[in-house]
Amino acid sequence: MKRILTIVIVVTALMLHSCGGVKKVTPPPVKTIAPVKTDPAPVKDEYVLFTKKIYDQLVANKIDLKKVQYYNDQDIYLAKGKEISGIKVVNGKIVEEAGNNVDKIIIDKFTPGRCELVESDGLRIIFKDGSTAFKFINSKTYLPENFIFSGANWDNNGTCEVEYNGARYRASCGGGCSSVADVKLVVKKSFLDKNNINEQKLPGSIVN
Repeated sequence: MKRILTIVIVVTALMLHSCGGVKKVTPPPVKTIAPVKTDPAPVKDEYVLFTKKIYDQLVANKIDLKKVQYYNDQDIYLAKGKEISGIKVVNGKIVEEAGNNVDKIIIDKFTPGRCELVESDGLRIIFKDGSTAFKFINSKTYLPENFIFSGANWDNNGTCEVEYNGARYRASCGGGCSSVADVKLVVKKSFLDKNNINEQKLPGSIVN
């Protein structure tokens, strides 16, 4: 009887051990995700000032100035109202006084423009098809190397009057420039490289 009881105890213990033992857990297979291939970021084109020297090189190479893509290097603000004299410029931006009923036009920095007319002292550039062109002059007295925004009836705030689509506007510039005359024409460097137009700036010579 004791022998039978011993066998029962041993068998029970073995069963409990087999049921309560630690089971080996097989980890799930690891799935490797291939990295997503992306196109390289486009190289940002560089803008360079459209200078008198570049102008002369284009003419010498018989490149049509009307086929060049121009851009403005600063924001341009145009405003008109019942009384243009009532429009104030604060920090380079036009501020509308109460009840002045001002219409505004903004030409953002680097807006593409097209040359409509080549004149002896500059270029007339349009920034919207069918609209009035703005004159960018090559001023021998102000900035003889560049082509700058021009107008009439300048004031002490650096703004001027321009005619646009049959109406008179007062023009100012953004981006912290002190005068709309600081707005210059620029072109893309890739255009100059394509047409083998090179410009070199001399470092100057210092007296010892």
